[in-house]
Amino acid sequence: MVIPKVPSQRRMKHIVDTIRGSTARVVVTFAISQDARALMEEVVRQNITDRQWIASEAWVTYSTLSSPKNLPSLAGTIGFALKKAVIPSLGPFLTRLRPDGDYQKSDPFLRELWEEMFGCSLGIDLSMTPSSRRQCTGSEVIGEGEFTTNALFLCPDPFPMLSQ
Repeated sequence: MVIPKVPSQRRMKHIVDTIRGSTARVVVTFAISQDARALMEEVVRQNITDRQWIASEAWVTYSTLSSPKNLPSLAGTIGFALKKAVIPSLGPFLTRLRPDGDYQKSDPFLRELWEEMFGCSLGIDLSMTPSSRRQCTGSEVIGEGEFTTNALFLCPDPFPMLSQ
């Protein structure tokens, strides 16, 4: 799931409800400290204590999250740091992405990324009213520079896909 740039209580609740309803017991979270704070406030509010968190360095070292009220939810969190790496074909690959014309069948990660990047709706989120977001066209343009610091894509082995 993508934490929005301006997280709302409703969106954070939706994300945490999804985590709560999942059978996954380990949650890997790449987030800047402010986004992790918004997420963890909802995790604590919903009293989710049965998950193992794996955290990016940006938020695992954030002292505000180390408060006593957060410990039941975050005890045992594992943090890690990533070495900066250049993936030469990542930018061109990302700029070629387009949601499938049949948005019901589109990759859910791409669909969510698209809606967050462009502030529009591909029309399948029933919790959104038509007036709350404009409709995406699917032909919006992703600029290569938009991914330098704000996105990280995880794939089991992305390199074969990137060489296409």
